[in-house]
Order: sequence, then structure tokens, then C-alpha cells
Amino acid sequence: MRASRSPKRPEAQAGTRDPMLRKRQTVLTLLALAALGGVFVLYTRPDFLLQLSNQIWACF
Repeated sequence: MRASRSPKRPEAQAGTRDPMLRKRQTVLTLLALAALGGVFVLYTRPDFLLQLSNQIWACF
């Protein structure tokens, strides 16, 4: 007796993804990495952090 396997969905197979979906995901990933890189660069500038904290504190 053989165990029956459920057929794979076409989306689950490698290489069958929509090219536009893959391009969109790549662009969004690059934008997220750029944003994270920008935040890292700003955290290396203490004068910016001091100015930002003063602006936030002024709201209260």
C-alpha cells in the first residue's frame, strides 16, 4: 500500500513565482535595508540624536 501524497500547488514549486511579485519583493527589501542603513548612520551622529531628543521633549 502506497501512501498518497497531495499534489503540490504550482505556487509552491521553485521557479514558478510571478516575476512582478519577485521584483516588488526585491524593491521593498532594498528600501527596508536603505531605511535601516539610514537609521544606523544617524545613530552614529550624537549631535543629531541630541537635537531629535530635544525636539521630542519640547512636545511635552
